[in-house]
Amino acid sequence: SVLSADAVEPDGAWEACDKDANSVWQLLWLIAAMACSALFFALDLPHVCACLALQLATYLAGSLALQARWWRRAGRGEWRLPSLVLGPPAGLQLGRDEDASSRMVVDCILSAGLALLLLLCAARMRDQHERQCFINSYVLHARVSKQHTRIGMLQRKHAELLALFSNPRVPDSSPLVLRPLHLGQELKFLMRALPHEHLALEPAASIGDLAPAVLAHNPRIILFSGHSFMGSLAFELDDGRIDLPPAAAFISQLSREAAPRLQCVFLNGCHTAALGHKLVEEMPWLCVICWCSITEDAAARAFATGFYDAVGDFIFNEEQIRIELAYWLGLKRMYDQGFRLGDPATYLHPPGHPHHSAPVFRGCDGCCPPVHGNVVLLASFEKRVCVLRPSLPSQADEPRRSTPPVRSTPPRLHARLAAHARRLSLGAGPAGHREGGQRDSAPPSPSAPLDG
Repeated sequence: SVLSADAVEPDGAWEACDKDANSVWQLLWLIAAMACSALFFALDLPHVCACLALQLATYLAGSLALQARWWRRAGRGEWRLPSLVLGPPAGLQLGRDEDASSRMVVDCILSAGLALLLLLCAARMRDQHERQCFINSYVLHARVSKQHTRIGMLQRKHAELLALFSNPRVPDSSPLVLRPLHLGQELKFLMRALPHEHLALEPAASIGDLAPAVLAHNPRIILFSGHSFMGSLAFELDDGRIDLPPAAAFISQLSREAAPRLQCVFLNGCHTAALGHKLVEEMPWLCVICWCSITEDAAARAFATGFYDAVGDFIFNEEQIRIELAYWLGLKRMYDQGFRLGDPATYLHPPGHPHHSAPVFRGCDGCCPPVHGNVVLLASFEKRVCVLRPSLPSQADEPRRSTPPVRSTPPRLHARLAAHARRLSLGAGPAGHREGGQRDSAPPSPSAPLDG
């Protein structure tokens, strides 16, 4: 636009200094236009380079054309290239004005080229800065969103799993003998498997800690890990001694009003099937994982770690927690570590046996039973409490072993559990009616083994 305005201007009467001033103004307008294009327009670096090159080419063509026209109209003869580039022709002496005029247009062209290089460098630095700012903004936005999600979860006080650990002691004068449990290892595996913001812990739990924890965290799963006696869970008192509250005291604190999100209770203790049966009877919307026999501490810990890992995977993948699949994967972990389902009480020596005072751990099933406990999943189905358990080969189908079995997974059971896990993960069929599992309408007997 500036060059077009100058083209219609009558410049025949201009002196050399007038033309020099006009050339300088054209240069200033060019630099202003290139600066706006490079710095103020939202253009990428390749587009900026093309735009500035086009503006410079237009300026060069227009400026040199206007310089040649003025030269001819001013009666200076045939226009030639500036003397600063080629020097004056041989034998031609130019005056001061002519020589200055011819050098000014070259100075303007060189200044325009220098301005182009500077603006390209500035545009490149701006492009790098914008890219870095975009990356930083993206990373910061992701972090803020993650923190916002965590803060929202903390404000809502929701936890996916509430874990109650209890390892009480009894007085030395008591006839009851409690073997200390390795709950620290189970707690370590639990904290590794689940994100901390989805986990609520109550170590050395008492029955009085249950109601406040349920109201504060509104969990989806409640875990109790510890001892049980005569249908009651063994909680701890303030001084660490054992407390055996009635089953009704535990069940009453898990009502739908207190825990509207609760869908599963995991009772990781010996002989908890009777309490689990009462829970499902009174609260049919719940399912309960429990043990219907005595169980070895290591076997219970192995099943629990498989269950925790499955729940943690559901949470990390932002999927709905599928309790039945987590139960089967806990069984698979238990068998992968060499443990077998069954009631160890059927193998233990009767009272007065000489091995009570001098146990023999090699070659004696009474001292080292080949089975380690029965864990079942209880749920309400058609207004009945049903038991989901694996269909395992009976002991009559296998030769009796005189020594404890080698801790390896039986191939048939491994294949069945793997098939269950695949089918459950694909959502094949209604829950609890899959091949390899059976449901019983009666509660499991604590003294009878379930299918070996």
